This record gives sequence, C-alpha cells and structure tokens, in this order.
Amino acid sequence: MKIRYKKSEDFFKNLLKEGVVKIPEVVQVQEVRADRFEQNGRIVDYAHLYVYSKSEHEALKELGLEDNVTTFKIKLKGYRGEDIAYLENQTLNLTEEVYTLDFAYEKKRCVGFDLVLPISEVI
Repeated sequence: MKIRYKKSEDFFKNLLKEGVVKIPEVVQVQEVRADRFEQNGRIVDYAHLYVYSKSEHEALKELGLEDNVTTFKIKLKGYRGEDIAYLENQTLNLTEEVYTLDFAYEKKRCVGFDLVLPISEVI
C-alpha cells in the first residue's frame, strides 16, 4: 500500500509515530560547532550540537563501553552568531513539540534526515 503525503512534515510525523525514527528524550551535548559562510554576498551563521542519548551512555558506561555511544547532530534553526559554547556538557530535553525533522541534502541529493531545533529552545 502506497501512502502519499502532501507535506514532508506529515511524512516525518508518521515516521516518529510508527517508531521508525526514535529520538531520545534526554540528550547530553558533547560538542558545539558554530561557523559562518558567504551565500549570494551575505554572511550566514550556522550552528550544530553534537549530542548523545543519556540513557544509552549510562547503559554503555556500566559495561565500560561509554566511548561507543552513538552521537548525532542537531541543527540550530535561527542561530545568529550568539555565544553558545556554554551548552557543551549540558543536558537537553527533547520533545516532539520542540524539534522537527527535515531532509538532509548534500550536493543537491537527499542523504538522510536532520533533527532541527529552534535556537530559542536552548538559549
């Protein structure tokens, strides 16, 4: 059975609902990366948080394997060059109400999904 979605947002909501994509509710920020680039003559700031699931980390730590924890990137939407270095080692609570999923592109090809969080949710 084919399911057609009118909006990508509906597609992503269904992935979460069906458990195809699972986002941990509590994550620890391992690294903060912020930079800028020039696009069409204007400077664009961007930032990413590299995080891991706290529960997965704790389970692996009991086995002495915490270095094997899975990390993933969160794109910060609306980042305007603020100092966010203090977020490193902070714990964040993620709920479906605050983040969105979006298609990730590389060289105009879809290569996966991005987890996007508004900067207002972390500062």
